[in-house]
Amino acid sequence: MGGVVADGVMMEGCGSVDEAKAFASAVAEGATKAGRSPGEIKLVARLDCCIANDGKQARDILRPSVTRIIAQATSRFYTLQTQGLTLPKEAVEAIGPVPYAAGVAPFAALFPLVTDRHVDALTLCGTVEEVTQHVIDLRRAGVTGFNIFPVPAPGVSYEDVIMRFGTQVWPAVKAAFAKASSDRQT
Repeated sequence: MGGVVADGVMMEGCGSVDEAKAFASAVAEGATKAGRSPGEIKLVARLDCCIANDGKQARDILRPSVTRIIAQATSRFYTLQTQGLTLPKEAVEAIGPVPYAAGVAPFAALFPLVTDRHVDALTLCGTVEEVTQHVIDLRRAGVTGFNIFPVPAPGVSYEDVIMRFGTQVWPAVKAAFAKASSDRQT
């Protein structure tokens, strides 16, 4: 529907290249059916973002919320199953229905089943360098914009996450694309 009527479409948890490509394809299909150019539609990934000096620490911080997202299956993802990023059905069923207001605590038994691949597929997290490369990869897959929800590591503020993204990650991403554009012209 977004491809049919919108100037931009936002997808939450669109953190893997496979998911970004599927997202872009679905929007392009709608645009084409409506006689629109898919390139006119902005594709925005809405992602929780934790930037820390230790990439493992950043992933561990986001692991509980990723566990809840996957276990509750309230968001529609195109590629988690094909990427092998689902959780065992019996483990999820053992948790039972959990109201959103209960937070992540009811999912604690599932935390060990959620790998770094799971976390990376649904968020932006890691060191500045890791997050920068992740954003570059998603841009190459068709994502044109990012809406980050900052999740701070201990000793870091929400503002610090936003500042690191805006002053370190984003300029490096822009520079990488400027260099690639310059290389193509020469």
